[in-house]
Amino acid sequence: HLVSLELGGSNDIANLWPEAASPVPGFHEKDRFESYLHDEVCHGALTLPEAQRRIATDWLANWIAAGRP
Repeated sequence: HLVSLELGGSNDIANLWPEAASPVPGFHEKDRFESYLHDEVCHGALTLPEAQRRIATDWLANWIAAGRP
C-alpha cells in the first residue's frame, strides 16, 4: 500500500504498489515507519492527513528525518 491501511489507506488499485525487501531500506523499514506514524497520530503528536502525506510523498526522506524509528 502506498498509504497503509493503518493510516487510512485503502485496497484500491491506485493505492497498491510492489515493495521489495531489499535493498534496504525496503518494505520492512516502511512497515516500521507506518507503525511509528500510526502511534504518533494516536498520541496526538501528528494529524492523520500529515501522516498520510509523509508516507505517500517521500516515505524514505521522512523516515530519515524522523530518525529512522
